Amino acid sequence: MESKKGKSESGSKGISGKLMRHFTLDEVARITENFDVEKIIGEGNFRKVFRGKLDDGTEVAVKKLSRSAKEGPRQFETEAKLLLKIHHKNLVALLGYCDEPENKALIYEYLAKGNLHENLSGKNANFLTWDQRLCIAVDAAKGLDYLHNNCNPPNIHRDIKTANILLDEHLQAKISDFGLSRIFSSTNGTFITTDSVGTRGYLDPEYCTSRSLTKKSDIYSFGVVLLELITARPVQGNEHVVDWAVREVKKQNYQRQIVDPRLDGQYDSDSADKLVTIAISCVEKAAAKRPDIHKVHADLKACRDLTLERSQGTASKGGASSISSYNDVQPSSIEYHSSTQSTSSSSSAWSNLWRGFTEAFFSS
Repeated sequence: MESKKGKSESGSKGISGKLMRHFTLDEVARITENFDVEKIIGEGNFRKVFRGKLDDGTEVAVKKLSRSAKEGPRQFETEAKLLLKIHHKNLVALLGYCDEPENKALIYEYLAKGNLHENLSGKNANFLTWDQRLCIAVDAAKGLDYLHNNCNPPNIHRDIKTANILLDEHLQAKISDFGLSRIFSSTNGTFITTDSVGTRGYLDPEYCTSRSLTKKSDIYSFGVVLLELITARPVQGNEHVVDWAVREVKKQNYQRQIVDPRLDGQYDSDSADKLVTIAISCVEKAAAKRPDIHKVHADLKACRDLTLERSQGTASKGGASSISSYNDVQPSSIEYHSSTQSTSSSSSAWSNLWRGFTEAFFSS
């Protein structure tokens, strides 16, 4: 290992072929202007995230581990090892790392629009339109589909939430924070844990009771994210957003109550019905009834494409996009009332559907 003032060296290559750069502590301090508190853009139990700039002008986000953290080093190592091996446009890219004994940091691409939670809660100036929310849902589902179905072995994120979905300047969504991720090598796709970990409000209730972790645990969390996109309600308030939403969709003309009122009706009613259908299917209490993320992504994409066509005035009469069926999902026991009386084939189909990073890393 180098001294603090040593020159940075090249690191390992990830699956993308991009070189993973090793940074010295002096370099990280320079990037963040000596860890200026004014540069803090995020903070957690065991780390602070600073906005910084490389010598070539590239903006980055620097996640620095707190020295007092107990679980931090293990989660940092998990994240670094995973992001060395995978690369996808809807996953936040790791650019480099610093692994000095008392000063560990990960350097990521900087995403200008912050996290989805901030954008939905009104903490920043951005207001997301209905079409933008659909595009974000598709992006996040695509990233999760890659983790579940295109990585070998598959990866379970275990902390899917709006605060871990970041947005770039074009509002492209990318999943972040892989410190709790698990790589599955078992043939049955189940991992038994001693404790359920994740974020309250997003945790799969079946996982909490059985301690059996599967891909479907991420699906539940993603369903909560979809409900947040629809409603912009806090996950944990007087009532959990899932319980509230499940009750509201039983009512006639439920969209007036469930869709974010700040949208002021500026959304496609059919796509709202479809998005709610997808979200509720993801938060089924029984994991076996939840769809695979590949199907969720396909249906979200179809929903988005149809909505964009309509908003651009290019959709032909009756030309609704077909939506893939949830072959592995049992019919929901929740009675669903569409808020519209659309006669399109798409609405009819949906109504029927509803019914019917290295091993040596951090070793010092």
